[in-house]
Amino acid sequence: MDRNQVIESTLIHEWRARLGQLPGGEFYDGPDLKWSLTGAGYLNAVFGARLAPQDISVRVQQVQAHFDRRNLEYFAWVIGPSTQPADLGDQLVDRYGAHALDGRRSVAVAGMALEMDVLPEHIPNPPDVTVERITATGAVEEWAAVTESHPVRRQIMRDLFVLDSLRQQPTLYAYLARRQGTPLGSVLVFDCALATCLRALDVLPEARGQGLGTWLCWYALREARRRGHQLAVTDATTMGHGVYQRLGFRDCCTIFEYACRVPVV
Repeated sequence: MDRNQVIESTLIHEWRARLGQLPGGEFYDGPDLKWSLTGAGYLNAVFGARLAPQDISVRVQQVQAHFDRRNLEYFAWVIGPSTQPADLGDQLVDRYGAHALDGRRSVAVAGMALEMDVLPEHIPNPPDVTVERITATGAVEEWAAVTESHPVRRQIMRDLFVLDSLRQQPTLYAYLARRQGTPLGSVLVFDCALATCLRALDVLPEARGQGLGTWLCWYALREARRRGHQLAVTDATTMGHGVYQRLGFRDCCTIFEYACRVPVV
């Protein structure tokens, strides 16, 4: 399996195994597309589309109707390298009213991969910074407060930890960086069969530009390597791209997210 396929498959695994299993959540795994609903107004998406040209209009309307019944304001349509047809994103914009929430045509993230054997053996530890792994019975509130500013998204993260803690083999690994007890940065790693996935990196504004984000990601990836993982993937925004590059991640593909307000037809 090439790196693009691994990246897409790992991200789909996250939607299926995590978000689709939240209270009120739903995961649809069809032959021509997939979607995940969280049961809340955030992190709802359609992805993995492989649509025949003659089926696009009907399937878009079916998706819209289903999301409309869940009283959602909008959802994301994720377009990756395997999406068919290749111009589905353009069609969503031109014919079905899709757009990005910031007013641009779409939001693009970089699908990146890291061979663990190139992970640096050492990254300088920012002065007076410590890191701890967060569990469902630990400092979840502090971790979620750094990771998510919106209360609904924060509750989703709490629910994910509770669900994962019930597994025989937990696969969520969350880390919180502190300086003299004060939370400054957070990151989340989840393990699946193909790769470990690095997500939800955030550093508070007052702690940025000090190497904390790079060190925190390195720490989490080093732990994943100790668990036996040989490959890590992520989807990087512009802000995080440089951090991942410094750790050895390489660009593999571009993933676009189109926001579809309900109704879109």
